[in-house]
Amino acid sequence: MSKAPIHIAVSGAAGQICYALLFRIARGDLLGADQPVVPNLLDIEPALPAVQGVVMELEDCAFPLLKGVTVTADPDTNAWILAKHAPGFDRENIGSMIRLDHNRAAGQLAAKAGVGVGEIGKLAVWGNHSPTMFADWTYATVGGEPLPARIGDVGWYTDTLIPRVAQRGSAIIEARGASSAASAANAALDHMRDWLLGSNGEWVSMGVSSIGEYDIPEGLICGVPAVCTPRAIERVRGLELDEFQHRMIQHSVAELVEERDAVMRLLAE
Repeated sequence: MSKAPIHIAVSGAAGQICYALLFRIARGDLLGADQPVVPNLLDIEPALPAVQGVVMELEDCAFPLLKGVTVTADPDTNAWILAKHAPGFDRENIGSMIRLDHNRAAGQLAAKAGVGVGEIGKLAVWGNHSPTMFADWTYATVGGEPLPARIGDVGWYTDTLIPRVAQRGSAIIEARGASSAASAANAALDHMRDWLLGSNGEWVSMGVSSIGEYDIPEGLICGVPAVCTPRAIERVRGLELDEFQHRMIQHSVAELVEERDAVMRLLAE
């Protein structure tokens, strides 16, 4: 018996990230080769003609799993605003994406260690999806062994890896004259697939509503290490942070708090 189609809301549908993402969703890369989908595409009114062009291309691909497409300009919103103004909506169903930074860090660490990226485990990226984010190798492993010991170059970690991951988006724009749409789309797919289907016990980095641990203000949507089970995000709890980790996390948290407070002021006007 065939499965009922799942409706998937995708915002910014006329943009380059979605252009790279939608065809993979329709092909089954998100939910599997046996799960029909109906993308619900959202963008601003002036962009809807471009969205219709994307719909035409989706139709022309003749994806067997694509059971329809809807297009709308009726907005949804970002994670913190949704959590603030929809108190009846379960905060555990709200998340933001820091997976692109996680993937970037994993790729850099794998290259430095001379291993496949799939061998990197227990990597964490904390904070905001911005240059303040903190790629943390403290708990990372390769083949079950500590990754920091395998690489052995703490100076490279602090002076090269962390700023390289933080500035990777700018470097890509400078190199190709456009933003990192394809890797961002891939990260969005990874983020949602792990959330919906589980991460098989592996650590991933997820933006979730803080429960107050690690001195992150309660309710702040912030990137933390997590393990996903199907349709649930389990935060990695009880980690002991050293002074460097705490300082780096709090630097990014301060930016998130500043952004939150700025939005609160705008909404109060």
